[in-house]
Amino acid sequence: MGIFFSSIANAQTNSLLQQRWQFKEARQVLLKENSKTNFEQLSAQLQDYPIVHYLRYFYLESHLEEEKAETIQAFLEQYKDSPIAQ
Repeated sequence: MGIFFSSIANAQTNSLLQQRWQFKEARQVLLKENSKTNFEQLSAQLQDYPIVHYLRYFYLESHLEEEKAETIQAFLEQYKDSPIAQ
């Protein structure tokens, strides 16, 4: 049984590592290309990543003038307990 749980733990670690790289890639796309389409495609793949909302924050931060106040307020309300909402 130990091998089974070890395999699950390794798979989860590999998945988180892959998601970490995808997160960094999405952030770079936002910073360098400013391509909303590419950014949305990459961030959509990360819906299970624990800090995926940070990507949304980075997007909103870089598009404050273009986003509706209601969108920003909804984000802040949804993640009010997150350090990023500060």
